Amino acid sequence: MRIGNGGIDNPGGNVGSVAGAPADASSSAASSNAKSDSVTLASAAGLVALAKATAALRQSKVESLSSQVKSGSYQSDNAQVSHAVVEDHITS
Repeated sequence: MRIGNGGIDNPGGNVGSVAGAPADASSSAASSNAKSDSVTLASAAGLVALAKATAALRQSKVESLSSQVKSGSYQSDNAQVSHAVVEDHITS
């Protein structure tokens, strides 16, 4: 998706213009001197896919840990827990 906004220096100069439509003299002059402003959202689909994959992986891990805790087979690693607590405190 691409959003363009020509005519920043001349608001209203080419507002509402349609590609391929005939332009009058004032809007063509304004657009030739105007700066262009645009936003590209091409990478948004990739970011959404990454977020979905990350969320699915996290959900899978939470479900696995939940079942281990319920069955009583979960064994925490005290060294990893203490390291994570200290690291979080230092970086926060």
